[in-house]
Amino acid sequence: MKHRKEAAGGRTLLKHARKSSNMSRQKLLELRRQAMAVRRQKAELQKVEAKKMALRRIQSAHNKKTHKTFDRGILRCVQDGLVESIESLGESVTPLSLFMAAFTALSRSPEKHHISYLLAILSACAPRLSQGILLHQLDPAITLTEQIIAENVATNHLIVAKAMKFAQQLMLSFHPPFMRLLSAFSRLEPSKLQVDTMKMYIVTFRKLLERAALCVESSPPGAHPVRDAKTGAYILSESQKFFVEALPRFVKVCVANFTDSPVSVVSTTTSELAGLFQRTISPYIVESLEGREMIEGVVSAHLLELLKPHCQLYWGYALEIMESLFGRLSYLKRTSSGDEMSFTQRFPSFPFLLRVLNKLRVMDDPKLNGKVERVMVALGKGMSVQEFVSIIPFDPRRAHDAELKAANGVAEEDAWATSYVLGVLRRIASHDSLPFFVENFFPSIQFVRNIALEYEKQQRMELATKWTALLQQYWRVGVGFCHYPRIITKDSFREVAKQLVGLMSHPLFVDTSATALHVLCDGYHELATTESLEDDMDEIVSNNEGNEEERLDDDQRETFTQGKRALPQKSGLEEDTYFLAVNDPTWNRHIYHGISQERAVDVCKNVIARFSANIMPKLCNTFEGHDSTAVLLAIQSFSRVCTPDVMQVILKGILDLGTNIALQTREKEITAVTKSNHTPLTGKRRMVLDISCAVIAQLPAAHVETLYNDVIEPVLMDPAPESRLLQKKAYKLLFAMFEHRIKDIFPLLPRIAGLLTVGRQHITISGIKMRLRCLVWALDACKMYHPEQIVSMIRAIVGETIMLSRERSSETRATSMDLLEKMQRYLVGAGNPVNMLLHLVLAGFSGKTPWMISSTVVAMAKVVYVTHQELPEADLDAAISLGFRMMESASPDVRSAAAMFARMVLKLMKRCRRVAAAVEKSLPKLLLAIALTTSQPGVSSNIRLQMRVLLEKCIKRFSFERLEPIFPVGSKNFLRYTQKMMKREQKKEERELMKHATEKKNEFDRLFLGAAMKAGTEDDAERDLLQAGALTSLVSTSALPFFDTAEDAEDSGDELDKMHLEFQDGKLHIMSIEEKRQQVERQRRQEMADRLLHRGHHLAHADSLNERALGMRGKRSRVEAEDFENDELLLRYGNKINNESARGTIAAAQSRVGPGANQIEKLRDQQREKRELKRMRVEEDIRKGEEFKGRGDGDVRRGNMAPYAYIPLNRQYMNKRHQREAMQRLMTVAHTHMKGNKAKLAKRAKNKTAK
Repeated sequence: MKHRKEAAGGRTLLKHARKSSNMSRQKLLELRRQAMAVRRQKAELQKVEAKKMALRRIQSAHNKKTHKTFDRGILRCVQDGLVESIESLGESVTPLSLFMAAFTALSRSPEKHHISYLLAILSACAPRLSQGILLHQLDPAITLTEQIIAENVATNHLIVAKAMKFAQQLMLSFHPPFMRLLSAFSRLEPSKLQVDTMKMYIVTFRKLLERAALCVESSPPGAHPVRDAKTGAYILSESQKFFVEALPRFVKVCVANFTDSPVSVVSTTTSELAGLFQRTISPYIVESLEGREMIEGVVSAHLLELLKPHCQLYWGYALEIMESLFGRLSYLKRTSSGDEMSFTQRFPSFPFLLRVLNKLRVMDDPKLNGKVERVMVALGKGMSVQEFVSIIPFDPRRAHDAELKAANGVAEEDAWATSYVLGVLRRIASHDSLPFFVENFFPSIQFVRNIALEYEKQQRMELATKWTALLQQYWRVGVGFCHYPRIITKDSFREVAKQLVGLMSHPLFVDTSATALHVLCDGYHELATTESLEDDMDEIVSNNEGNEEERLDDDQRETFTQGKRALPQKSGLEEDTYFLAVNDPTWNRHIYHGISQERAVDVCKNVIARFSANIMPKLCNTFEGHDSTAVLLAIQSFSRVCTPDVMQVILKGILDLGTNIALQTREKEITAVTKSNHTPLTGKRRMVLDISCAVIAQLPAAHVETLYNDVIEPVLMDPAPESRLLQKKAYKLLFAMFEHRIKDIFPLLPRIAGLLTVGRQHITISGIKMRLRCLVWALDACKMYHPEQIVSMIRAIVGETIMLSRERSSETRATSMDLLEKMQRYLVGAGNPVNMLLHLVLAGFSGKTPWMISSTVVAMAKVVYVTHQELPEADLDAAISLGFRMMESASPDVRSAAAMFARMVLKLMKRCRRVAAAVEKSLPKLLLAIALTTSQPGVSSNIRLQMRVLLEKCIKRFSFERLEPIFPVGSKNFLRYTQKMMKREQKKEERELMKHATEKKNEFDRLFLGAAMKAGTEDDAERDLLQAGALTSLVSTSALPFFDTAEDAEDSGDELDKMHLEFQDGKLHIMSIEEKRQQVERQRRQEMADRLLHRGHHLAHADSLNERALGMRGKRSRVEAEDFENDELLLRYGNKINNESARGTIAAAQSRVGPGANQIEKLRDQQREKRELKRMRVEEDIRKGEEFKGRGDGDVRRGNMAPYAYIPLNRQYMNKRHQREAMQRLMTVAHTHMKGNKAKLAKRAKNKTAK
């Protein structure tokens, strides 16, 4: 390509060529925002990981104190002991017998380290027991659990966790649950200060309620909740009734945790309660009488308590809980149930709560404003806007009156305090009434507009800007009302459309009015064209009783399976059809929005389309002067509901404008005119292209050819650089024609193919993408409609496809590679040889620029990769040989592309023998290219590394011994260096593997064999093994049944689940692997220190040896102490026969001689010199006043200045460690004043020292 010029030295820099020249400012800003978002996301992930690591360290430190480790090996030993005891009584091992044996053992105060394992066995057996057994054992089990928690809550966290797990499994095993079960479980409620226990209690309580709310009963009448024929409310099942009755008690417990509790407890409570509301509050519960009373009671009696002043510290947590609850009630506004009974009538306490939230918002706390508004939005989405504004109104007239009375600033602030409501209304106004917007908000909008105009006439710009911003907020509320309004009439739409069309003349309101029209037309057109699924929903939510034939198989639960009772299954709300219909807009659009397809069709035809003649021309005229995306989307959306006759007029005007532009271009030769004259036509062309692309789907078939002749073709044939943006839009329009009107442009395909085969230079990067997509579409269309021209089409576009394979855009590169693969398929399908595309690609080597040659290498790599199995052997050998020879190029781009080709071929030879044979033939050329590249004087380290990677692959494929004879002699050092580095990496990997294998060696050999010398007597070891339950595990010869824990047991998440057994001093000790590693490391360091200390002291006294011996664990007699002394002396100094050790010790002692007299004097001089240097360093910045010293003992004035001494402040000597130096600095100028004989003696001493 011409615009890619060669840099100095013939090098073409891919990264720096045309940097950001084809990128608009908006694209650059978007890329920067994306990069900032990625960096912000990475920083957040790093913060989360750091927080997790800190929590792990804290948990690990806490584990050493109260958290004990859980060893599954010991669990198996305890279980085997219980199994043996059951079999010794002649009973069969069943879940019931194992449960009773573990419960009996736990009731008789077993060893403390066995309690957690017995509780784990009980947790695994409880779900497999019958309801009668569970009911009989409920009170004893709760009493025993309560006792165990009370005894171990402060000393053993593992036992408390297993006890809570057992209580959880026991509670979840009852189906359906009942209130007596909840009363028994409430006895386990811990204190607020017991943080971990309270968290586990809250989690267990939440799981019990969640199971009750989501569990499907096995009886047919309760399969699907049905509505009552009289009241229209849902009839709940037994489990759902338990949930409705038990939820207030859970909320009461959670609310109690918000006072005098640690922050961690409050955080856990908030997350559990909010998650419970999100997962369990279903439409069946909301629309039932019991559920309605429950929600009203929870809000009025409990959640409102959290907004009182004594809970001010945790208001943020309380608002999160309310948001999750009200979010589940927001669907009522879009259903017929919400139409029958208003939101405030259904829940009478909600208006009072909304007023309380308004008071919190008026306080204007920056930390709470966002959360308060989110709760108000969640609450307001369930009610109509009329109900909301009746509770929290905002009157601009009152604000204006207060503004006129400027003396009272407090009244003005109060009048404007509720202006934030407009932002809330904008988010809750969807699915509402458009007539209510006209009746309630239009007077306020008119008043605000008049006030803004009045202030503008008075040139009070600050106030005018303020009221104009308020007017913008009101119209944004209007945009919210245009989102799927459930009530819309012809009169209300006429009034709204009249105002919106008028606003298009104001630059500040163009986008807002266009967005309102876009969302209204697009939403109703989507509902009108989407097939309705309401009939299917009526069968599900109808008022008829449920029948067995209508029930799904997933809703049926077997009570017994192969002798075991099945666990109650969960039926999450995400699998419920009615819940998905009212909460997921993509599941059933008509049910979600509360608008039927018939109603949507009626609104599109009889309401919106009636005003097409007034709205559509205004949109097109507005787009000519304000070409924003919002206006273009409004044109596109309104064109779908516009009447055909109006649309014909609009399209005719667009085509006439395009024809006139084309005529003016031909007649006046606009390319030779100045740029100022060219600009208006360019703007009009851009408008025509944008509007045509928006309405291409509604364009009549007769105008398609006219659009191509007068709009697309002139733009794409214009070689002027100023037409880059127009070309992008023209390619976009052509691509839209391919997508929507492929049948209508069938006669134009030869002309379009000819147009696309002419390469264009002045085009943006995004335009290149659209052009490439058009090429793909044109190739597919040619294959479908003109298969006889497929070869000529490919010949015409293969060159540009090759050039695009090295574009900076990754999407463009990937699309070009896919296009090459598609070309190969189409050519082979048309009966052409397999190597035809390869020959076409190889013609690219005739290019004169490094860019073209490197692109050809990349394209050749793609073709070889696709066709290496079918390609003729001669062509395959020639292609591989040519790719290797390209590595000898002086251009970095070509060399990089050839290296990429070589790596691909070396990787491909492992699975294809034909490629391996071809590589083996051209191997000397590859080695020669590597040697030539690395032998150049100015080779960068990056290129050397690239060549080294290639050479390593060659060594792995062909071995070093085979490459050494054929490698060029002058560069064999590089080959040897590469082999050396490979061996080094291999040895490093082997060392890592050996280290890993050493760490994973058998624990039994490392512990028990080494501990046998310290284990004491054999009876002691056997007794310890028997107490730990390990003896049964070691001598068991048959595999006994093992009962896994339930799915909800969560035993897999226990901390420090790795145990270590070791004999020390005749006792069996249990520790973690980390503690064992630390102990071994500590012993190793202690032994090394002992050896070093013994080497440093060559002589040892016998009494010290006796004291050391007597100080060891266990008392020794005098005879044993003397024996120990003799043994130590024998080991250290040898015996009478072998005195080598003694001679060595004496020789070492004699070699240690002290310094002589001369050496001592020399050392003293060195110390004296060091002290003098230190004194000079300390006193170097002090002015001692020596320049004022006179001939006698006193000082004199010098230079009309009184004598003085100065010690500057130095921060270094303010430290306590330098207190002596600080005193020395002061003593240099502060001398002790002496009189009489003391002064004479001091003077004599000073003179003597001076002499």
